Amino acid sequence: QTAVAVTADGPVVVYRDRSLPRQGEESEIRDISIVRRKGSRWSAPQTVSTDHWELSGCPVNGPAIAARGRQVAVAWYTAAGDAPRVKLAFSRDAGRSWSFERVLETFPRLAERMQNLGSQLSGGEQQMLSIGRALMTQPELVILDEATEGLAPLIVAEIWRVIGEIRKDGIATLIVDRDYRKVLAQSDRAVVLQKGQVVLSGESSTLRTRSELATYLGV
Repeated sequence: QTAVAVTADGPVVVYRDRSLPRQGEESEIRDISIVRRKGSRWSAPQTVSTDHWELSGCPVNGPAIAARGRQVAVAWYTAAGDAPRVKLAFSRDAGRSWSFERVLETFPRLAERMQNLGSQLSGGEQQMLSIGRALMTQPELVILDEATEGLAPLIVAEIWRVIGEIRKDGIATLIVDRDYRKVLAQSDRAVVLQKGQVVLSGESSTLRTRSELATYLGV
């Protein structure tokens, strides 16, 4: 039911937690939690993932954990909602924050569709899922190639909002998109290609005012 790893900041323990049964019920919620050793004390329990798996007995499986430096990976089995699956969460700060919960906070629509298979999602939701899967790996660079093509306007706005959130988190982004105004608003540098050749490049804030944009982009 528990697993231990040692990070650069000290040992961490993950385990299948348990809630108190509600009145008149026998089942308990068995989510995955973590505690970290801080000096001579253990931190308060922190939830890695809120699966809300309700059980009336004690599960025989617990989480697995691996650590390298301050990077931590936790894997576990859950059958919440009668949907058996193995889940994975990453942390880059020795277990203080977790990618899985962060992704669901970034994409509320995905949180609402947790019981659905990928094939049951709309095109826009599948795009969110693809970006979310990439963010789960704690990347240093995210490449977005026409991420908004063919999507409904509301979904397009949501994708660009998320791109802004990714940049705020300090993750480098390489964006290829036809909407140059959005690209310039969400980038530090931009490059205009014509038939594979660089015809214009520079600081995004400067390129916005360059008259050559109309020549190459037809605006």
